[in-house]
Amino acid sequence: MKGEGPADDISKNAAKKTLSKDDIMDGVKNGMTTVKNCIQGARQRGELTPGKHTLVLNWTIRANGTVANPSVKGPSYVLGTSLPECIARGMRQWTFPASQSDSPVKNFPFGPFNIK
Repeated sequence: MKGEGPADDISKNAAKKTLSKDDIMDGVKNGMTTVKNCIQGARQRGELTPGKHTLVLNWTIRANGTVANPSVKGPSYVLGTSLPECIARGMRQWTFPASQSDSPVKNFPFGPFNIK
């Protein structure tokens, strides 16, 4: 039992077994500010046209609540723009509750958001 003590037991027991949809939605909502400038910048550069847009995102929430492997999967018209790299960079700053294992998030609909 070397290296394990009461603090290790508490942190392990405090972590959720799995994350709920609400946990994920709350983490995304709280992280919106990290990607807002990406969307505004893409609009200013003409990479996003006025109208409603929904991005498709993939990432993994590590057991400690941090983000790994963030990516924008679509729609296809944004893949050749600055958005995927910028949004992935912002997503790395998102935080979620701790859980007992990694949680992959696939084909997450980010939006719709309206560009004027």
